Amino acid sequence: MRVLMKMKSFLVAAIAILLLCQFTPLWTQEEMELELVLEVKYSGLFSQAFEQVCKKGKFLVNSSDGERYLYDLNTGELIYKTTKGTESSLVVNDVGDKFYIRNISENTFEEYDIKTKVLIQKIPHVINGYKYPLRISPDNVYFEFYEHPHSIVFKDLYTGTVLDSFKVPNSPDNATFRMVDEGEFSYDGRYFKFGLVNQFNTEAGANWFVYDRQAKEIVFLRYIEPALGGELYLEFYNTKNWMFVSHRMKLNDDDIAYNYLSEFDLDVREFKNHIKINKLANFTSARLRLDDKMYTYRLIYPNGDSTNVQRFYDYENKRVIDYTLKHWINMFDSNNIWYWHVDVLRKYRFDWTVGVEDETNLGEQILYPNPATEYIEIAVDINPTVNRRVDEISEIHIFNTLGECVIELADVQHLGDVGHLQRINVSHLPRGVYYIRIGSRTQMFVKV
Repeated sequence: MRVLMKMKSFLVAAIAILLLCQFTPLWTQEEMELELVLEVKYSGLFSQAFEQVCKKGKFLVNSSDGERYLYDLNTGELIYKTTKGTESSLVVNDVGDKFYIRNISENTFEEYDIKTKVLIQKIPHVINGYKYPLRISPDNVYFEFYEHPHSIVFKDLYTGTVLDSFKVPNSPDNATFRMVDEGEFSYDGRYFKFGLVNQFNTEAGANWFVYDRQAKEIVFLRYIEPALGGELYLEFYNTKNWMFVSHRMKLNDDDIAYNYLSEFDLDVREFKNHIKINKLANFTSARLRLDDKMYTYRLIYPNGDSTNVQRFYDYENKRVIDYTLKHWINMFDSNNIWYWHVDVLRKYRFDWTVGVEDETNLGEQILYPNPATEYIEIAVDINPTVNRRVDEISEIHIFNTLGECVIELADVQHLGDVGHLQRINVSHLPRGVYYIRIGSRTQMFVKV
């Protein structure tokens, strides 16, 4: 199965920008080519529910009618199916090399090798009444949540030793809150993210916390109103102790509240970057690529309509990428896109390099300082082997990430002359990411 599509020329888009003074992303496609690699219809008949995904090993746990199913996201293989009535609670550890089954008849937790499916050992002490591990960190730690009082206890998987515990700050002693999800450890296990919601008030929002197991303190706290549930999203990075937050906020230089993708460094307890996305719509389904180099998200407009356009932000190259993609993305890496729904799992192959034009003969463009505070200087080293008119590089346009032309310089003299530096005052621009376009060349810079 193959969806055929056409690609918009980068140079045509560049010319349109110069004529209309509107910013078009550097890498655009009106349609996108996806190759369906595999499609798996979930086992079970009714009440399909997604329970867990292990990003490191690329495994997914699904449930149906009291039975759990473990799938390999790489191959689509069904690795294990629990037996209803005797087994429950299938969990994959965060490393992705073992999975665990709660044996109801023996009241034990069974550890299996995920490749060979061989039983390694039975761990009886982790079954604490109705409590059992929901997540297992890279350092073999699991947690238990208690509602009276609201507290979390961390235990060693193999010994049952209590390693740490804390009471949720500012929470009542009576059982008022329940967990929104099943908790999540950061990539190295140091941080633990969880959400709480008032179980007696369906109109209340959710409180999200990130706990530092090393410093033994809450390092991030955010309340999300019910109406903003799809707008704000928290996700750990996959390769470092950062977290990205999609939300709407108004920074000092903003005239109104905008939608941002913000990066929070958990180790130093501060936001590092705020990437302005859009002022007309809210976020939904924000995801981070497995190598942490790209975000994906969809938008919801004020009337409640969601777009069919899956948007990407290329963090490595600081640019927005728009695709017409009618496939939801649950997880993606540099080669593949995964989508899972109530009854089906699909894997698509996608070439992320399509749409990039070769500009090796257009000459060297140098911009500094970058980041800039007061001004930027530009030097364009023209390739003498290319026959180009002077007026091709006589105009300069600077765009913000919303596509607005914030600076326009017409009839710039001597820009291509040897040794000439063109200085542009940017001190009046708000802090953020900008794109400077000279002819058909574009370069990003940051105003701080």
